[in-house]
Amino acid sequence: MSYKIDTETPHLCLVCGKPNARISGYGCGGGGIRVDTECPDCKAIGEITNMNPWYGTELPIDKLKAMFTLAGFTILGEPLKLQNRYWHGNEKAYYHPWWFVRTAYGWIEIGWRKRVMSIDWTHTTLRHVVTTDELTKGDDHVHAYSEAKAIEYLTELHRFAAGNTQG
Repeated sequence: MSYKIDTETPHLCLVCGKPNARISGYGCGGGGIRVDTECPDCKAIGEITNMNPWYGTELPIDKLKAMFTLAGFTILGEPLKLQNRYWHGNEKAYYHPWWFVRTAYGWIEIGWRKRVMSIDWTHTTLRHVVTTDELTKGDDHVHAYSEAKAIEYLTELHRFAAGNTQG
């Protein structure tokens, strides 16, 4: 099944980096753009991505590992791929998986919802509010509006954990 690409939603060319390119044509839905779609700026073929997180946000395993490493965590074993907890039972759940990451402090669940990345450390011994930002948060979870904010919150969680580890 094909869906008409929303020409009002900004798209990004992964080659020239030009945002807000308006394109038309048909995509596969869920943010996928047909492989023969051409960038109106640099004419690259098949390198257009939807910038709207509702349709195009995903968290590949290499980016996930980099985020945890930048935050100071050591990942134990391979992260486990989970069905998306927000779009459970939906086609988007397949294309936008969540992850269960094992650390020295327990398991952390992470993945994109609609426009926020959900980070949940319920399955750890850690209880700490990681930010004063006005958003959904608690002592065992937080919603991040960007990958940079997710790294910031994970870094604070790691800082707290490292400072409270019994030697």
